[in-house]
Amino acid sequence: MATILFVHGTGSRELDYSAALRKLQGNLPEHRVLECLWGDAVGARLHLRGASIPEYDGSGPGKPADPAAIENARWGMLYQDPLFELRLLEQRRGERLRIPPSSLQPGEQAIQRARDLQVPPEFLETVRATGLEDSWKPALSAVVDAADFEKLLLGANLPWLDTTRPIARALVASLIRNGEAKGVAPPVGEMRDALVELLIPALGGQPMGVFSWGLEVFASMATALVRWKKRGVFDEHSSKIADIVHYQARGGKIREFIRERIVAAGPEVIVLCHSLGGVACVDLLAKSVIPNVKALITAGSQAGFFYEVDALTSLPFGEGLPDRFPRWVNYYDPADFLSYQAALSFPGRVTDVAVDNGQPFPQSHSAYWDNRTVLAGIRAVAAE
Repeated sequence: MATILFVHGTGSRELDYSAALRKLQGNLPEHRVLECLWGDAVGARLHLRGASIPEYDGSGPGKPADPAAIENARWGMLYQDPLFELRLLEQRRGERLRIPPSSLQPGEQAIQRARDLQVPPEFLETVRATGLEDSWKPALSAVVDAADFEKLLLGANLPWLDTTRPIARALVASLIRNGEAKGVAPPVGEMRDALVELLIPALGGQPMGVFSWGLEVFASMATALVRWKKRGVFDEHSSKIADIVHYQARGGKIREFIRERIVAAGPEVIVLCHSLGGVACVDLLAKSVIPNVKALITAGSQAGFFYEVDALTSLPFGEGLPDRFPRWVNYYDPADFLSYQAALSFPGRVTDVAVDNGQPFPQSHSAYWDNRTVLAGIRAVAAE
């Protein structure tokens, strides 16, 4: 029976990693799996209860979203899918008007006006000022030439004036999205909204009735964001960044905590690390002599990347691993954007193993403990 010491990663407290620990214990019943949960003891914490975070404590249940939050929710969806507002029409099927065959239905008019858009000079001037000039034509085409654009407007068949604003927003969202893909930072919201207003007359004019397009949908989204964004999102995601920053500034106490757990774990220990825990253990083992460490196994770790950018605290770039450094196996999933290779950073000293956790990011970052390749690798190291 081997002793495996599980060292967790960033943003992690006992609640977060106790499930992973139980999973490892269940999947490796033939071995003794111990915990090294340093987060509660020496990890980052909000000493002032979030006083530095705007509105951290002002997002309790029931607080309605304000107009700015609603707009942020709207644009958040539009940046992911410029046609999002128009997709709200999928359940609407307007009746076709009884008009001569040579005349256009309202939905057809909306499509034609968008495709024949005469862009106002003021719009193009603003686009140039924001550095998005090269993004406009592909952004326009991405919207008006999309099959769904035509399908949605034809199906709903709304009066074309009622569609000018959501079409304008779709075009501006596509513009900003295209620009970001080319490395152009998005304009401030005030300028973005001005671009929308400049397009509306060119598309046919201000809406006559639908000013709050999709308001209930975005208000619901925004209310959820208001409720959870500051506290929930920070606690779930930003605290991980806090642990990284804390480690870089106060990593000594984290490494000492890990060292004490290793020494107490038994005469021969396999150190199994996740994420930042792997960085901390590479730092620790590069500078400390801990005789009872049989092997180091990292999963979803950034140690190789930290070394390449000269950010490993205990090992400057160009200084190789000491001869006494234990055997090191590093597992990474190409779909896990927080996992990195290490073998090229430390030639001949690390074995990289690519695995497929079968999950998209960020779920892929925490899915190593059911992976058969990882579990088989741990068993193989333990059997040596």
